[in-house]
Amino acid sequence: MKKNKYILLLLIIVNLFALSSCTDTYDLHQKYLEDGETIYTNKVDSVASLPGNNRLKLSGYITNAFNVEKIVVYWNNGENSQTFPYTKSENFTDPLDLVITGLDENSYQFDIFSVDADGNKSVKVTAFGTSFGEIYRSNLESRLLKSYYYKKDSDAIVKFNIKSDLTRDTEVSFTNLSGEDVSVTLGEDDEEVILVNIDPTKEVMYRTNYVPTPMDDETAEETSIDEFTSDWTSYTLPSTLKTIAESFMFTPTLGGSQANWTNENGLNITVEFRKSVAGSIVSSSTTSNEVAGTYEIRGMEPGQQDIEIVVTDIYGNSYATTYSAKPIEAYNRDLWSVIDVSSEEPKENTWGNGGEGIHAIDESTATFWHTQWDLAQPDYPHHLTIDMGESLTILAFEVLGRTKNNNKAAGEHEFWASSDNATWTLIASYTGELSTSKILIETTETTARYIRYNAVAPGSGATNYTFLADLSIYAK
Repeated sequence: MKKNKYILLLLIIVNLFALSSCTDTYDLHQKYLEDGETIYTNKVDSVASLPGNNRLKLSGYITNAFNVEKIVVYWNNGENSQTFPYTKSENFTDPLDLVITGLDENSYQFDIFSVDADGNKSVKVTAFGTSFGEIYRSNLESRLLKSYYYKKDSDAIVKFNIKSDLTRDTEVSFTNLSGEDVSVTLGEDDEEVILVNIDPTKEVMYRTNYVPTPMDDETAEETSIDEFTSDWTSYTLPSTLKTIAESFMFTPTLGGSQANWTNENGLNITVEFRKSVAGSIVSSSTTSNEVAGTYEIRGMEPGQQDIEIVVTDIYGNSYATTYSAKPIEAYNRDLWSVIDVSSEEPKENTWGNGGEGIHAIDESTATFWHTQWDLAQPDYPHHLTIDMGESLTILAFEVLGRTKNNNKAAGEHEFWASSDNATWTLIASYTGELSTSKILIETTETTARYIRYNAVAPGSGATNYTFLADLSIYAK
């Protein structure tokens, strides 16, 4: 009985304690409910900052925000703010692009809230960003000009250095030969631009656009919202290059032409010479700082032709122009005559080949001189003597075997000269069979009226005869 009394007493104490605890919990929650329940709207998420010119963009997204009607952004510890109206789309998630304007050039902390019609806010979302401006822009420099090449057709090729990750397009402005101002754009991935019909005496102006942050490599999208343009940079082609390029004179030489020019200031220059050979452009060059420069262009085709010259200084500036030049041509043979021949074969004329000695100088490659083979077959050496009708300074001989069936000819050749047809001097020699194309054999300058060709010994497969389709000289 006594035990039951203790149990009853214990149950009464426990109930009293439970009642007291419920009263305390109620009091604890009651003070939070006196002003109404706190409601939070959906917050902006995954915010990124993209810098601009005295502004920036905060990009992010908001999800399931049916009750949100605006986004408010605070900065400068809440002293400044900008409000962006929001209307939910049909999508579950909406992207947000919040452009904050009127910013000084500085870095900022932004506190972002979404707000509904009742004024309920989301939890705070913090983002950081930078606004650029005139301080940044004024320190930009135009993309570096690498070289300027003024072409013979009045166009100019301007090359620029390789871009950086922050470089964008470059604007190039110039004056054409009609006096008109023209602007062209050099793409960020390009390294050269052509200025058409440019007046080379006028300055070229150029400026470059930049972004403050590089493009995203993965998305290939810009990470800034504005470009900044450098100040204009001016360039003028040095007038000395034009003066040098326009001073050239050309004198014909054997197989080429000698170029002479004036370089009054003794500039270090490179001169490139471009000529056409068999339909392809062939160039050669020389460097010089001589006041009176000279260079011999070799390997020119016969006849008058264009030679493009390009004068370039050590800074990559170039000026090009075109001249007409020609090599020394084979001398006119109107006064020539054959006065002596070791033997000849008239029977070759049966087939229209000629055969007599005169056909070596008749200016026809279809006919030729052939030593005797019908009634006799005289052995080596063979010779042909020519009176040129006047004294000439001989520079070279040019010979042709036959245009077809060119075998069994001489393999060793000599060229002699005389002023009186009595005293002879060996002035050139050649070893090898004659070709179906003309062969040029140079000699030291020799003045003579008479020349003699000697076929000294047979070539491969030849027996006792030889032939010669054409013999000419280069002389002055």
